[in-house]
Amino acid sequence: MQWEWGGDGATAQSATTPLVANLTDDNNDGNVDLCDTPDVVVLAWAQAGNAGPGYLYVLDGQTGIEHFHIDTGLDDINPALGDIDSDGLPELVAQTFDGGIVAFEHDGTLKWQSTSRVWPRFNAISLADLEGDGDVEILLPGGLVLDHDGLVVVPSYLGASDDFWEGSTPIAMDLDGDGDLEVLEGRRAFHHDGTPMWQVAGPDCPQPPEGADIMPAVADLDGDGAPEVFLSGNADNGAAMFCIVGAGGEVERSQLVLPEAADAIDWLRPPAVHDMDGDGDAEVGIGGSSHYFAVLRVAAGGIETMFVANDLDDTGNAGATAFDFLGDGTAEAIYMDQSRLVVYAASGEVEMSIPRTSYTQIEYPVVADVDNDGSAEFVVTSNGGSPPVRVYRDARDRWVPARRIWNQHAYHVTNVREDGTIPAHPAPHWEQLNTFRTQAQIAVTGGACRPAG
Repeated sequence: MQWEWGGDGATAQSATTPLVANLTDDNNDGNVDLCDTPDVVVLAWAQAGNAGPGYLYVLDGQTGIEHFHIDTGLDDINPALGDIDSDGLPELVAQTFDGGIVAFEHDGTLKWQSTSRVWPRFNAISLADLEGDGDVEILLPGGLVLDHDGLVVVPSYLGASDDFWEGSTPIAMDLDGDGDLEVLEGRRAFHHDGTPMWQVAGPDCPQPPEGADIMPAVADLDGDGAPEVFLSGNADNGAAMFCIVGAGGEVERSQLVLPEAADAIDWLRPPAVHDMDGDGDAEVGIGGSSHYFAVLRVAAGGIETMFVANDLDDTGNAGATAFDFLGDGTAEAIYMDQSRLVVYAASGEVEMSIPRTSYTQIEYPVVADVDNDGSAEFVVTSNGGSPPVRVYRDARDRWVPARRIWNQHAYHVTNVREDGTIPAHPAPHWEQLNTFRTQAQIAVTGGACRPAG
């Protein structure tokens, strides 16, 4: 463990995914850039289970010392960060405890607060330039899209509601190859202006429980050069547990159950995509209730398992990530349940197990070079007794270099540059790294004052 942050007095609970970016001038040269030490951003609160407001804390990536915190009371939706106003510095976007969306400058100064509200739980905010015009949009669950000033671009298809609901984190992708980005939310896809594109329904794909939706992942899962959408959930009314949907909304593969986990209740968790075994094909890591974690691959006949781990605790909606820490061509999968974090080799062998406590929302660990030393670290959040933030490293810094940013829950590398810029025309990530919710290795870091990509 490189460092841990024990919280701010009673404010010692965190059940959201940590973020990483350069927000502070650590070398006192008058600029905030990649010569500075990255910062870890965490949303922490005193009362678990959304019983009270939380607050954003900005921590030094090398030491864990608090740079500052923001006193605005926030809800437990996962925040996002990125340069939304083209000033060269990342902003922080979150949801207030009364449902309004709020943006802060890199130093915590209030930028604006929107009157538009959403009330999702177990969810996240995303940032993207939908039209490719240099103006960044803020994507909220339920179809609500705001511009960089907090004004409504696309109204929520759910409307403002005082009822809590579990939606699906919006994901911006160019699904149809027309040069602008579509918004994928669960089983629905929309054009950038909110016009419906497609919706998946029927028994071939998971049907989520009432008041909830599915959290997808996007990658080229069958090696055809085009993106597919991976959906997993529960088998209500005989529906499949898993399906893979083409970019046009057509169901390509469907799977009712996994033979190795026939008693799994559901797989309603945020999936991660990475080439785990170094064969050039993408695999999907996904957790299942009540005690499973599986790495899946696409096969000619459908979906099959690379391995299934079944020695886990029950968990709510916690997720996973992956990274090739040793640079040997095979990646480690990192999954969190309610009592520990487990690192798996591509074979399914447990390489490391770390205690942590959480009532588990949709949080997952993130990998980044948080101290700018040229070696990757990973960051874990906790609640219920464990310190809310811990950072782990290799004792001899042998882990390969990683990017110094992780800006949102729906992170897929090409969605953000290393300096926090949101690209107007992001490269299709399935043609590049073909990963989702996992980090990229880079060739040079540790003091480089320019984005690596």
